[in-house]
Amino acid sequence: LLEAVIARRIDVLSSERKNRLLVFAGTSESSIEKIVDAFIDPFLEMMTTKNDGWRNYGRLIAHLAQSSRWIELIHKYFDATSELFIAELKRICPNVPDDKVVRGYVCTVGAMLHIFSITGRMRMLSDGKVDDEDIAKSGADLKTFISSGLKGTLTEGERRS
Repeated sequence: LLEAVIARRIDVLSSERKNRLLVFAGTSESSIEKIVDAFIDPFLEMMTTKNDGWRNYGRLIAHLAQSSRWIELIHKYFDATSELFIAELKRICPNVPDDKVVRGYVCTVGAMLHIFSITGRMRMLSDGKVDDEDIAKSGADLKTFISSGLKGTLTEGERRS
């Protein structure tokens, strides 16, 4: 049943991510920011619809992806798309060791999943001033954070290689 729930929405999300990536992948127009947008925006848009199903899906995926118990399920449904994004990051940063690119991608996914899990953590840390439910506002900060982090990680990786 759990696998059916994941499979039901993953094609929509993966297709949208791939379509956005393919607009610029392999061209000189590609950039870390564009890659981040192509990865985050489809999920962000789905999470901010009035459809509670996408919010619930985001929360479910966030919890499953952080558990080794469900890693094969995550691998089965998410890795083909992940590999496209990793390949594009490697292409635009050819001097960065593969391990740096993969770690940067995993950090990207981890930050996104935490924001999309809507745990109430930000509300607690801010004495109620930051609303975890405001996915659109968190998403904008998330994309800035990820783009900056990837640039720092990948630039450091180029210097070391």
